[in-house]
Amino acid sequence: VLLGRPHHLTAEAVAPTTVRCIPKAELERLHAMAPELVLNLVLDLVRRLGHIERVYTRTPLVTLARLAGLLLQLMDEETHTIHGYSHQNLADMLGTHREFVTQMLATFRDQRLLETGYKRIKILEPEKLRALASGEAPR
Repeated sequence: VLLGRPHHLTAEAVAPTTVRCIPKAELERLHAMAPELVLNLVLDLVRRLGHIERVYTRTPLVTLARLAGLLLQLMDEETHTIHGYSHQNLADMLGTHREFVTQMLATFRDQRLLETGYKRIKILEPEKLRALASGEAPR
C-alpha cells in the first residue's frame, strides 16, 4: 500500500489483535523528524515478516486450509469455476510459493475435489473443500 499499488495479500489473526494504520504522509513526517524511529520500525517489520515466512514454510496444513478457503472465495457459485488465476497468482494471495500451490492443487485433483486447466479450476466437491478450509479432516 505504501508503494501506491494494489496488493492481494491478506492476514488472519490467531489471537485477539489490535491493528493500527500509519498513513503514508504521517510516516513521511515521522521520517523527517525522527529517522531512527522509522528505521527501527522498518527493521522490526522485516524481523516479523521473516518470522511469518518461517512459520508458513513449517505449517503446510494451515496453508492447505487457506488454499481451500481461497478457492471457495474465488469460485463462481453458479458454475463452481475459477477463471483467470495462475498458480503464481494464488501463491501471491496466500503468501506462499508457486510450487506449493501446484503440489496442493495436484493433491486436490488426485482426490477428485477439482479439475484444472490453463488459468481455470473447476471445483467438483465444494463441500469437501469447505471442510478442509474449516480445518476438518476430509471425508
